[in-house]
Amino acid sequence: MEELLPEATALAVHLSPAVIATIWAVLSQVARVKSLMFLSAKLVALVVIAVFSFVYLSGALCRGSALKGYVQCDFIPLPLANLALPLYLLSMAVLMLWCIAIVVICVSAEMDAVRERDNMR
Repeated sequence: MEELLPEATALAVHLSPAVIATIWAVLSQVARVKSLMFLSAKLVALVVIAVFSFVYLSGALCRGSALKGYVQCDFIPLPLANLALPLYLLSMAVLMLWCIAIVVICVSAEMDAVRERDNMR
């Protein structure tokens, strides 16, 4: 249980952008923002769960560590298991850039919608 708690906490923290995107999509009145935020939530959840599953399985099924390199794996090919850390770092960097771009696009769309509403009054 002691080993699982930090990993579960890390998974929850990594899934928090998906939760925030879902809440934003539900509260937004702009159709484009709704669709982009729901898409982002699904994408973030899918990538995070897939990467965390791979990293966890690599750690559980292989001897060694992701940082120093695995020395033996039973079910996963060794070269693939040794890509756990680079895969994690690359995917999190790409997701971070994706989330920043989506937030900028959605904030712009929300501001345009507010300006249009103010001009109609």
